[in-house]
Amino acid sequence: MGKHKQDLVEVVLTCGSWQEAQRVADDLLQKYLVGSVEFLEVEAKQWRKSGLAGAKEVKLIIQTVAQELEAIEQAVTALSSHNPALQKTLLA
Repeated sequence: MGKHKQDLVEVVLTCGSWQEAQRVADDLLQKYLVGSVEFLEVEAKQWRKSGLAGAKEVKLIIQTVAQELEAIEQAVTALSSHNPALQKTLLA
């Protein structure tokens, strides 16, 4: 019996709050789109129309397979308050 090779991918996504991060992670895990999700609280600085602004955000570090990326992007778009520009890295 041959093994089916799947490309492992790490996806990084930023959420605006812990509640949103939990909601996104739970949805992805319950739909079996991801294998695991790690949470990191970060402080970010950004340019706004009014100048520099700081914000507390939560980064999700998600492990999945490449075949699920489109479904993940669709799910995150529906749940996230941020523009879901997912950062993807192929894992060896």
